[in-house]
Order: sequence, then structure tokens, then C-alpha cells
Amino acid sequence: LALIRQDRGLIVFVKQDQHSILPALYKASATWNEKKEKAANLEAGLSLKTVLLSCVIRELLSRLQTVTSTEDGKAKLLAAGWINNEGHWLYQRWCAKTKRLIRDEDRTPLTHDNAVRLLTSLRDSLNGDIIHKFAATQPLYKLEEAGHQSATFFLEVSLRGKESDLVHAMLLQLINSSLTHLIGISVKRENGQRCKLAQQVAELVFRG
Repeated sequence: LALIRQDRGLIVFVKQDQHSILPALYKASATWNEKKEKAANLEAGLSLKTVLLSCVIRELLSRLQTVTSTEDGKAKLLAAGWINNEGHWLYQRWCAKTKRLIRDEDRTPLTHDNAVRLLTSLRDSLNGDIIHKFAATQPLYKLEEAGHQSATFFLEVSLRGKESDLVHAMLLQLINSSLTHLIGISVKRENGQRCKLAQQVAELVFRG
């Protein structure tokens, strides 16, 4: 079971900059905890892990639609190397020689329409117990108090049911996608030594 979870696990690196999702996550976490303290129980509501991941997906969808609504926004995305001339979102990989992210020619770019559909479906599917885990390595309030410039989240989808399998498949499409740069995150597989390497790469990229 542990090996299965590892195979399905993802790791989400979040950097703190002007585009970062971290402030929104801090706020969502604080709001959820305030409601928890006031309520007798939260059985009718969503768990914190689901609330936080929903915050990530909703914000990513919102920024995707906003930045692509103007020609200036599209031009900036093209200049950054996040989209191609057709407006499709590129996948990237780490180049050890140049020490930067470059286009991954082995993966087919995600069209804008498919990106919108993907995020919309994810947003609408995050309910119940589909998300087994989505938590930072440290409590968010501690990260906020310490003024950390980055955070690492571990993400696991439930092992049970077709809906969980569908959500997992959709999340896999975000791995190494330039689309996630819109909110300052990077999604990788969690898999032992590869996870450690991914963290080192993320730290190099985020420092830039």
C-alpha cells in the first residue's frame, strides 16, 4: 500500500513572489481554522486539505483566463517561453547543462481550451474524500510567521473509486507544465530519490 501511495503521490513546490499563491493559502487556512473553532463540527463542510487544493485550482483557473484575455498578456507568456505561437501551454524539463528550464519536446503542449477544461473539471471534482492529503511540511501559520520564501506540499489522492482515478489523472497533466508558473508553483511526482532531485531543481529555479 505504501508503494502504491508513493506512486500516486505528488509534491508541489510553492515560491513566494508577486504571483505566489502562498498568501491566498495562508488566508484560506486561517479562515478555515476560525470556522472550526466556532463550529461544533465540520462534518457538513470540506476538509482543510480540500479547501487548500481548491484554492490552488480556482486561482490558477482565474489567472489563466485573465492573462490570456489580452494580446499583451499572451505576448508576455510567449516571451517567457510558457506558450508557443499557437497559444498552447508547454511542458518543460530541467537542463543540467544550462541550469534552466527548457521545453520538453517529448510532451504534447496543452491547448488553452483543454487547459480551461482540465482546471474546471478539477475544481468541480474536489469534494468528499477524494483528496487523501494536501499539506505543507510545516504548518502554514509557522511558514507565514517565519516569512519563508518557499513551501513544499505533499499531495495524495484517495486510492478508491473511479472519481479518484480521474482526479489523479488530471493532476498528472500539471506535472512540469508551464501553466503552473502563473501561481508560482511546480508539480512533480513524489518518488524517493527523484523527489529529492526535484526539490533541488525547484530550489534552483525558484532562486532565479
